[in-house]
Amino acid sequence: MHRKWPMRGREPSARRLAREHARDLDCVIALLPLALAIERGESVTEERVVRELGAVKFGQLLPKTPIPGSLHLEYKRCGRSNCRCASGKQFHGGYWYHYWRDNGRQRKEYVPMRELARVRAGIARWRQLNPPARSMRDTLAELRGLSQEAVPT
Repeated sequence: MHRKWPMRGREPSARRLAREHARDLDCVIALLPLALAIERGESVTEERVVRELGAVKFGQLLPKTPIPGSLHLEYKRCGRSNCRCASGKQFHGGYWYHYWRDNGRQRKEYVPMRELARVRAGIARWRQLNPPARSMRDTLAELRGLSQEAVPT
């Protein structure tokens, strides 16, 4: 799907294009089971169609692919001397940023509000598949304690 770029004379970055096409692909993947059911001649209820199409229309699709990292809410100073943020009492924001590590370096990227639910779900999926080391250590310590209680010395 070709989109017109709003800024004249400036082409979108490859990263932005890839992100937009991934979102389009998520929509196609979400609707694929519905299309296959119709193709097989199964009866598809109107509620199911509305549910599937409504999720696509309103951007409520949650990614199947996990996203490593974390989300942070940040408030910023703009740098103008006469702005409300110059006194340090009231900043601009909050703006959501996705932080992750890439080859040992910390990276961050601004997350627009329309993408926030998708990124949150991807991070939650990542945490399900890759539990933090601390929770694994706590679980092992708990198992060790239970095994010592069970075996009399």
